[in-house]
Amino acid sequence: MKKILIYITLPLIILATACEKEIKFKGDNKVNPRLVINSLYKSGEVLTVNISKSSPVFGDIKPSYINNAIVDLYSAGTKIETLKSNDNGNYMSTHIIGENRKYTIKASATGLSAEATQLVPKNVPFTIYKVEKGVFLDKDNYKNTSQPATYVTVEFNDAQQNNYYIAKAYTLYDASSYTEASVFYEEYDKSQSTINKNGTSKELYRNLIFSDFGFNGTTKKYRFGIDLDPQMFNDGYTKGIRVELFSISYDYYQYLLTLDSYYNNKDNFFAEKANVHTNITNGLGIFAASTVKSILITANELKNLK
Repeated sequence: MKKILIYITLPLIILATACEKEIKFKGDNKVNPRLVINSLYKSGEVLTVNISKSSPVFGDIKPSYINNAIVDLYSAGTKIETLKSNDNGNYMSTHIIGENRKYTIKASATGLSAEATQLVPKNVPFTIYKVEKGVFLDKDNYKNTSQPATYVTVEFNDAQQNNYYIAKAYTLYDASSYTEASVFYEEYDKSQSTINKNGTSKELYRNLIFSDFGFNGTTKKYRFGIDLDPQMFNDGYTKGIRVELFSISYDYYQYLLTLDSYYNNKDNFFAEKANVHTNITNGLGIFAASTVKSILITANELKNLK
């Protein structure tokens, strides 16, 4: 009887050990708390920075906001101002961020200090080269039915260095009322039987982010779809579609990509956990800049598309 038990349990042991996966922890082995600086900002606006303190790596305590930190803003090595606390760890500047300028933020509190430096990208003017009425494959519909969409081709001059972009779109009702629309690169229309993809483009948070890999330093025509039926603008209530093209820093780009990977993998026990990109010296978080230009495609243009 004992021999039978041995032969039965041995395969189970082999199967159990074969399913094991060793995932090595790649983070900082130190459990000491650090300052967390978070700010995604853009030119033409004042700077808002959030300051908190990190919790232990394997702890359940959420980062705690710090309202008594000293937060200084510098540009080109010269101190501009000390930011004022606005509760919940938020600190407000009165300085309007300028494009193509380098800024440094320095924060200190409770015996901790951290800092980060960022060059604000230049604005990238663009034009609307073409607007088209089309359809796209509804990815949430298992019947693969097509839905009406608006396709936009923008044209812009890409600078002679590595550049990174975000394309956004909104349905505009008036100067202060709008709703965000989904922007996508996957194209599906009656003239093609397959879905085209650009390897440098990625759909994130209803937006499309992409780099200039493959067209660095050239004039680029970039086509993408917007999940909006142009015929919906027949009602006279909507003003049109506002298209925005953000020029973002490398740190901004990497942060968005790694944050997306983190959320996609955090509940997968077998996936290797992604480290979210940080550019904070002696701390954690992100201090990253952008500039943005926008163009309105009017309701009259949209409703008359063939």
